[in-house]
Amino acid sequence: MSVSRGRFSPRTSQRSRPGALPPSLIIAPKARSPDQPDGAAIEAAAKAAGLSYYAIPLGREGVNPAMVEATKAALEGSTGPVFAFCRSGTRSTTLWALSRAGEMDAGEIIARAAEAGYDMSHLAGHLSRD
Repeated sequence: MSVSRGRFSPRTSQRSRPGALPPSLIIAPKARSPDQPDGAAIEAAAKAAGLSYYAIPLGREGVNPAMVEATKAALEGSTGPVFAFCRSGTRSTTLWALSRAGEMDAGEIIARAAEAGYDMSHLAGHLSRD
């Protein structure tokens, strides 16, 4: 899974050459500020570009088991790479990390996230296979 920080817009999907984007998009923003893109517009553009689209809005209320399961289903149901988007990348990375719990070693999950610039060490207890 790749994670995007910053801007992603409907035009990103429309202007991309075929094969430039992975076949699945996970969009995790829950618009908290006016500069965040509209999820419905991104969904329409993604679908018009032939991409699978999964809206998993994660806001201030935090993560719940349904979000983790939806992320897991999107990752496992994809025919190729998955692109996840949120404002900073932290929410997308959190969902990815929690969706891999029990399938990957907690240390490996934390290390992979760290390689991408995200500190998921606070999730260690939730990532253990116990």
